[in-house]
Amino acid sequence: MKFSSEFSPKHKILFGIVAVIIVASTIPVFFDESMKENWTAKNIIFVVNLLSLGLLFWIITKTHYTINQNQLVCKSGPFKRIIPIESIKRIEFHNGIIVPALWKLALSHKGIIIHHGQFDEIYISPKKYEKFINELLKINPNILLPTNV
Repeated sequence: MKFSSEFSPKHKILFGIVAVIIVASTIPVFFDESMKENWTAKNIIFVVNLLSLGLLFWIITKTHYTINQNQLVCKSGPFKRIIPIESIKRIEFHNGIIVPALWKLALSHKGIIIHHGQFDEIYISPKKYEKFINELLKINPNILLPTNV
């Protein structure tokens, strides 16, 4: 079962600002008189910024979470984590831009932190988080949830 990521308005604005900065930093290079003859530098800057925009677009369009049999597969652009659902110990809800987790494969400041393995954790933001959690609980009913759910 596949769950797409929630994309919060705050993150849409943030991603938009980053895209504008990337584009805005590229344009002046082509009009700078001191770089008029230096096509190598212009091409490098153009390619790096184009790749940065491509990565940003890839993350925005390809962030989702899939429950396959006994595994949770979390993808965000080129980044991927596979978590055995039986290794999930607890889930906690989080609301804020600063997330206390190393892996953050989410497009929203509202999401869940999944604690798995011995000390591992991942932050994700499925759109239908209640249905998502229920699907995880069907496979591993021992997952601890906060009492305020």
